[in-house]
Order: sequence, then structure tokens, then C-alpha cells
Amino acid sequence: MKVAEITSLLIGRVVEMDRHGIVYQLVRPLRIFVTGPGIAETALESELKRLGLTVAMWPNFDTYDLRVTVPNGEVWALDVKDRANPALLARGSQPLRPDPPYDRAFLVIPQYRFDDRKDYPTVFAHHTSSELRERIELVSDTELLTAIKKQLRAAGSRPATRRTKNA
Repeated sequence: MKVAEITSLLIGRVVEMDRHGIVYQLVRPLRIFVTGPGIAETALESELKRLGLTVAMWPNFDTYDLRVTVPNGEVWALDVKDRANPALLARGSQPLRPDPPYDRAFLVIPQYRFDDRKDYPTVFAHHTSSELRERIELVSDTELLTAIKKQLRAAGSRPATRRTKNA
């Protein structure tokens, strides 16, 4: 396959704009599985850094999305997923790999998904394997930030550092 053919597959369709020239749209799989989640991941990273926490993006070549040390000294592994269907998310999810090490693992879903589907956690739990259920927690980004802010208040806003229990 030639470079031009590959490029045309990756770019998707051309969208003509009135006065602004040409805009390229990525093909749907790249929008769904690369660009969209990347936006949620970087937004969460920005918020965690704004709170003064140490955050590593895509540790160990994307073992999971964010590695953050929370105020009580634990290291949390965050895997951000922006999926509309909780059953499909549950069926396709695996426990996070343990390297780099962490104390707790979370699947972080944008709050609007929980707002759109009040049964999101219930449906996810119904379709989740017992192995996954024991090793990862499903939370919204709002729930996650609320828990971290609560820890910050309890610690007097001092981010902590320590080695993980499985290091």
C-alpha cells in the first residue's frame, strides 16, 4: 500500500468549510478509541496537576492511562474509558497490568456517561468477571476527584509520596 493510500484511510473524509478552507476528519475508529479518550485523559491529568498531585501519563508505554500519588501516599492506576455501553465496556475490560506498581486500580468514566445512564454501574457490574471486580473499581471522574479532594483536605493539602505495597 502506498503512503497516499494509507494517509487517505487515516484521514477519513474531507469536510468542506464555508470560509475557513478544508478540515480533515479522522476515521471513526481513531476518533472513538484514540482521540476521544485522549481528551478525557489529558483533561483529568490537568485537573490532578492543578490539585498539586504528581501524575504520570501512560506509564510504561500505556500500561494504563494515569499513575497518580494521592495524599495518603497510595499510588492509583487510572484507566480512562469513555464508552456509552457499560456491558460492552465490562466484557472488553481486563485487570490492569501490575507494572508499574500501584495500590488501587480504577476504571474512570466521564460523569456524563453516568448522567446519561443511571444504571451504568449496575449494568457494568452485571457483565464484569469476578476477577475484574476484585481488581478494579469503576468510578466517574467526578467521584474520583471528590475522593482525592477529600484526602487533600484531610492531609492539609499536602501531596504525599511513598512506595506502593506491591513494589
